[in-house]
Amino acid sequence: MKKNKAKTSREEILKPAVEGGRKVESLEEILAQRKAIEEEIAEWLSEFDVDLTLNDIKVYIYNEDEESSFSHFISLFDFGQDYMGMSYALELMTDAWNYFPHKVLGGISPAEVILNHANRN
Repeated sequence: MKKNKAKTSREEILKPAVEGGRKVESLEEILAQRKAIEEEIAEWLSEFDVDLTLNDIKVYIYNEDEESSFSHFISLFDFGQDYMGMSYALELMTDAWNYFPHKVLGGISPAEVILNHANRN
């Protein structure tokens, strides 16, 4: 996988993330991470000859329900990459799942749910 500016900036943004669960300090951080993830997905998708778009991914995540499991979501990104390529896709799509809004969560992301919960305590 080639290194690109978006990946470097995203890695810098996500560097303070806590392993095994991200520590989110503010809505601004979430929005910055979401933007970096969007840029990285767009860059990553451009490396493959696929019809899938960033918007398709965002719509799938937003409209997820009991029938649209995370494992099915991940299977959409198996473009025949090697192990490292699929591992990268899994990491990227996990970030998208956690930082993009979901209708079942009232139109916010899981990261925002965690932030809202932390702010109440």
